[in-house]
Amino acid sequence: MFDDLTPTPITINIPIGHYSRLERRHQAFVIRNNVNNLYVERDGKIYRDVPLSSATLFKWRSIEHVITEMYQLNPNLDIKPMMAYTDSKTKKICVK
Repeated sequence: MFDDLTPTPITINIPIGHYSRLERRHQAFVIRNNVNNLYVERDGKIYRDVPLSSATLFKWRSIEHVITEMYQLNPNLDIKPMMAYTDSKTKKICVK
C-alpha cells in the first residue's frame, strides 16, 4: 500500500543577515522568538523561551543547524537570529 516511504528533507531559507568576517568570528548569536520577544535557551533537544540574560549564545557555525532543528520540531516558528555581545563594563549580554 505504501511502497515509497522515504522521508523528504525539509529545506528552509534562513534570513540570517549579512555580517562581516570579523563580526562572525568575534561575536556570538542569540535567537529571538518574535511572538513574545523572548530569547531561546537550549538544553539538549529542549528549547525554552527565557529573558536575554539567560539565553544560550551560539557560534556562527552552528546557528543554521540549530535553527533548522527548531523548524523541524515546529515549522510554524517565528524566530530571528541576532548578533550578541557582552558589555565590558556591566558583563551583561547585549544585542546589536
